[in-house]
Amino acid sequence: MLAYADDVSILVSSQESVRKVRYTISCNEKVTGVTLNVAKFSALAVGTLGTACDLMGITFSEKIKILVVKMGDTVKQSALAIWTR
Repeated sequence: MLAYADDVSILVSSQESVRKVRYTISCNEKVTGVTLNVAKFSALAVGTLGTACDLMGITFSEKIKILVVKMGDTVKQSALAIWTR
């Protein structure tokens, strides 16, 4: 997990990780009464995780930005996003 101010990035690599994140978020919502705005979320499928998994209804993107770093779903796309204007 990467966090800075109100930006939080959670990196998962398996369906089990997705389940653990869902559970943790659910527990946090029950305890605090604060719910996350899933409409502001985006997901990037990297490697074998794939876009077929259900990430709490979060839509998948081909590119995302983590803090100020642009990421793509391949190393080449990430490098191009970071090093080209």
